[in-house]
Amino acid sequence: KWVAAREAAAKFPDLFEQCKAGAEAINRKIEEQKHKTTADAWQSASESATAAKVKYDYDAARTALQDFLRIHVEAPQKADAEALLGKVNADAQARLKAVQDAAAAPEIPAAMNELNRYSREVKDSAAAAEVNTLKQSLEDKATALAETELNKAREKAKKYDYAEAMNIVRGVVRQVAGSKVEPIAKLREESLRLQKDLHAKFITAATEKLKGGALPLPIPIETRIGPNKKWKISRVSVDQVSL
Repeated sequence: KWVAAREAAAKFPDLFEQCKAGAEAINRKIEEQKHKTTADAWQSASESATAAKVKYDYDAARTALQDFLRIHVEAPQKADAEALLGKVNADAQARLKAVQDAAAAPEIPAAMNELNRYSREVKDSAAAAEVNTLKQSLEDKATALAETELNKAREKAKKYDYAEAMNIVRGVVRQVAGSKVEPIAKLREESLRLQKDLHAKFITAATEKLKGGALPLPIPIETRIGPNKKWKISRVSVDQVSL
């Protein structure tokens, strides 16, 4: 409308100047409003990104800045937005590097604790795959260690060396703390404790019974010299019954 009015008023200098001034005033108001809208959007985006970054919510920080850059392509604050986005990404990378270094430590519990803490505190979808890989690597390491050591404990238990078997299993529980195999190791510890207690009760009861003399077996035993119903238990030890 102002363009049509300006063209119509061109033949009338005074009216033309009035139309021109009105059009320029409207354009200034539009530009001012545009700059204000952009400035307000930048303030909101920068504040949101900074607050999210402090909370280690790198996803939210990136979203706030990337949305601003996408909507306000020619904003005067474009360089500032890109710089802040770079700082967010650098901070996220530093946090990931720290947890990668922690995961490389020889102690599984400490490494797993750092990874779990990272997962609780940090929101960074860009690092999710790497963190999952680190966790799986630790889980594999814990499983391999547990299998090796629990087999050693099993062999000790077969020889009734429950004390050493328990020491081995307790060591496993400490070494794989925080991993998925930790509950399995704890169950094995409890199972060994029950076996140890049952074995001790048997030895105590049998020894007490034998104080009154050898105990005849209630069933025949096939030996190299044939069945003999007169076999008697004369003594019991930790790993042997003597006839």
